[in-house]
Amino acid sequence: MFDKDENEIHSGSSVSDYSVINDYISEIEKFSVKDKKTGNLLGYIAVPFRQSTPDWNVDFANETTYESFTNDTVWSSSADDFKEVHVCSDEKLKLDSGITYHLWRPGNDKYGFASEVAVIEVAERPRAPKAETEIIRANYVKFKKVDGYQYRIAGEEWQENSDFYGLDVNTEYTFEIRIKGEYEIDDNDNDSLYTKFHYGSEVTSFTLTTPDGIIVPYKYRYHGQEIIEFNNCPLHKGKNEIDIMNELFLLNGCILAENQEEVITVNVSEIDGKLVPDKEILIDIEMVNYDDDGNPIPVSANDYKYTVNYWSVDDLTQLIDTQDCSFTAPFSLHERDLTIPEGYVLADEINWDESDGPMLMFYNGVWRAYNNEINITVRKADEPSTEPSTEDPTNPSTEPSTENPTNPSIEPTTEIPTEPSTETPTVPSTEPSAEGFATEPSEVNNEGSSKSTDKTITMADSETQNKANAVKVSGGSVQTGDSSMSMAVLVIFISASAVIAYFAYRRRT
Repeated sequence: MFDKDENEIHSGSSVSDYSVINDYISEIEKFSVKDKKTGNLLGYIAVPFRQSTPDWNVDFANETTYESFTNDTVWSSSADDFKEVHVCSDEKLKLDSGITYHLWRPGNDKYGFASEVAVIEVAERPRAPKAETEIIRANYVKFKKVDGYQYRIAGEEWQENSDFYGLDVNTEYTFEIRIKGEYEIDDNDNDSLYTKFHYGSEVTSFTLTTPDGIIVPYKYRYHGQEIIEFNNCPLHKGKNEIDIMNELFLLNGCILAENQEEVITVNVSEIDGKLVPDKEILIDIEMVNYDDDGNPIPVSANDYKYTVNYWSVDDLTQLIDTQDCSFTAPFSLHERDLTIPEGYVLADEINWDESDGPMLMFYNGVWRAYNNEINITVRKADEPSTEPSTEDPTNPSTEPSTENPTNPSIEPTTEIPTEPSTETPTVPSTEPSAEGFATEPSEVNNEGSSKSTDKTITMADSETQNKANAVKVSGGSVQTGDSSMSMAVLVIFISASAVIAYFAYRRRT
């Protein structure tokens, strides 16, 4: 048996060097078989393929391989003896720090010779970092910020930010800090994929208790007008020095006014068992835009315009007035900024939020006016409100109330007598009162005198009154119907009673 260069391949010789890795190739190595005596060619024997070496990359953040491996791949972490071999199962390979892993595809009759062994050397995990706090307040903790570090409250998600807001006062927290797993790819060196790589470090735990105190708002003012507040200023008992420059980051596009102190001192004392500050935290600001070089350019809210259209609530096509206005302060427009047309008042309470009303907002380095046109309905000042008031006696609620003697419940009783009464029935008056509301009808007895009786609900509107059902609840009986129908029913009832009385009299005589 000979190779392509006519070198004889002796029995028992290794042919691994002749095997070609099965990786996008079109030809394989073949040995020629010849007769020893005659040298005649008898045929060819193909050299089996060598399976390709498994590709792998380390996911340093999740501490696994990026790739998943099928069951034609095995791995071992027992050095060179491979005493313990594990078959992959379509999953990523978990890689522990400080361990060397060997990964290969075993040889078999179907796929050919075994692949070369891939070696994954996982470095030791970095040591836990040192935890250093910079600010500890009643509701806020700030750690020293270090690039590559991650921070969290134990049990929560890792974050790059070293600030923790919204904490509870006088509460114990356990914080954790680690160096995050990372790598850098070297684009210039083909022999080395990574120039810097490591797993996440061991975790440092740091337990502290937030100070006892109170939370008060920062109130921001523009030209003496309060524009916004953030209720997140923690104060402890005693003297507190608030660095206002550290808090101004909450308002982009703003700088401190000239008269504003950069540090505000607030003294907190205990009064009747409660912590009480001696002053409010008021921060006066001015507005600025920024040029391309990041230099501030002073601007005024009055530089920005918006339009208000006032429409009649009685005729929404009737435009009462249009006003071109200037903002008096940044952020959202307030009702106090409106100038209602003379002789008119707001038809309804204004309930717009920041997505509806005009806004002066800072975006991408400059202040801008948004939603800068708004429509408002008004009514004449001497007209009553369109909203009914239950407290106004001239505009009662349409809901019946059992507590109001002029508006009794109209729930009929279910106790209907089976025998008609022989007494002369009463006739409720259907006339509305002068005020146009439910009144107490008069009861006419057989002596012709009138007296108070059960109440009848009537409608204020006279036209509606003629159509409304009169409802009477009396002595367990219920009578309903239009006023004319009620009268007819009563007449029939009286007649029937008279006939019954007549025949009863004839029977006795």
